[in-house]
Amino acid sequence: MARERSNDDWLHDLRAGDATAIADLTQRLRGGLGRALASRRQVDDSDLEDFAQDAVLRVLDRLDRYQGASRFTTWAHAVAVNHALTELRRRRWQDVSLTAATAEGTDFEPADDDAGPSHVAEHSELLQVLRNALDTALTEKQRTAMTLLLEELPYPAVAERMGIKLNALYKLAHDARSKLRDALQSAGFDDDEVRARLAAASK
Repeated sequence: MARERSNDDWLHDLRAGDATAIADLTQRLRGGLGRALASRRQVDDSDLEDFAQDAVLRVLDRLDRYQGASRFTTWAHAVAVNHALTELRRRRWQDVSLTAATAEGTDFEPADDDAGPSHVAEHSELLQVLRNALDTALTEKQRTAMTLLLEELPYPAVAERMGIKLNALYKLAHDARSKLRDALQSAGFDDDEVRARLAAASK
């Protein structure tokens, strides 16, 4: 059984390259990822092992970023889950062509199942305005970028797929979000609703 360490112990041992600490952290992250991703059928044991080992490398590279606001293992677990979800999004999109990804009928996030009829209707109206704005207010490049970003494909993957530099994608997305924001606000949606809808493409 892995021994309990304080936050300072973890930092000291990992910075020293202690093999036991690295193995203990890998085991902890592997278990945490297994619980966090239990509902995802496409994830098997080999995936969890790969995610855990990759996450340990990321944690080791980011030790100086740990602020001590939470337990070290909680922070490391967050790094691991974020990496795993990013990798799963990449997998989801790696075999999807730009044409298919930007085809009509893109599946944006639905309203909550527990929402009342009026909320569902308002949500559907917002999505319709958003779809119309994607089709009419944006350039082809902006539409492609925003469709992929709203579906949570990571920025680096979108840039690679579109054959543009990351900085160019940030500028492209910024301009596109401004146009979408204007379209949503013109349709009567308030700032909070607009920010919530565009949040996925701002990460």
